[in-house]
Amino acid sequence: MEAFALSQKLEDLAVEVHQAMQSYPKSEKYGLAKETDLCSIRAAAMVARANKVSNFREKRECIDKADLELATLKIMIRLGSRLKYISNGRYGVIAGLVVEAGKMIGGWIKSAALKG
Repeated sequence: MEAFALSQKLEDLAVEVHQAMQSYPKSEKYGLAKETDLCSIRAAAMVARANKVSNFREKRECIDKADLELATLKIMIRLGSRLKYISNGRYGVIAGLVVEAGKMIGGWIKSAALKG
């Protein structure tokens, strides 16, 4: 159940990020906007993959990659906010989802460490 909640949270995050990228200037369409959008999708994809694999080592690798993508996404979203591409309100929503997903991934990492 926890993995499903994380997957749903990351899908919600990917939707919010994608919508936020629509407000980026055209000059960033294939730069920061695209990379930020892809980063949120890769985080969700890594969690989906971790849910599917049964090998502990591969599962842990996927979880770690999802955590790394989330950390990268934080930087990219913060940069978009500082460049005034994202409104403060939208930034708050996205940042909240990132924090929640980060806590869930952190809990999953700790749980995996105890089992491994």
